[in-house]
Amino acid sequence: MDDAYKPHTFDEVKKLVSSEVAAKLEPEKNYGIWWYNVRRTIAKQIAETDGRRYRLRATTIIKPKEEWITVPVPDSGIPREWVDVARERIKDNRAPSSAGHRFWELSGGVFCCGGCGRRMFTNTVNPARGHHYYRCPSRLHDGKTRVQ
Repeated sequence: MDDAYKPHTFDEVKKLVSSEVAAKLEPEKNYGIWWYNVRRTIAKQIAETDGRRYRLRATTIIKPKEEWITVPVPDSGIPREWVDVARERIKDNRAPSSAGHRFWELSGGVFCCGGCGRRMFTNTVNPARGHHYYRCPSRLHDGKTRVQ
């Protein structure tokens, strides 16, 4: 999905960069595009309960496309048709379950609740002792009144 791998013609790149940058490019070559200034990360130091220990909490914000800076990079050598076909094939892919960075056999959305049909999710009560199990999301979504 990265534009650095997709070849762009000189005319396409010229529309995205300043005239000074375009003057340094070779018109007969293709270029990939790398985007600079896409995200803004804000890091804050948060005090823990005892006030002596601190941890870092970071928030990332995607900036508006108008603020992005276009940087032309050398062509990756991958044909444009291949990039387009690959993007078309993965457009509906879902991210796999993180499951708390622990391997869960059925965490990819294939395990469904027998009562309501929703996808089961992973739950860990005590990571040190290893209490890991699957759980139906009905109570989380519908409240305590949900009848199983």
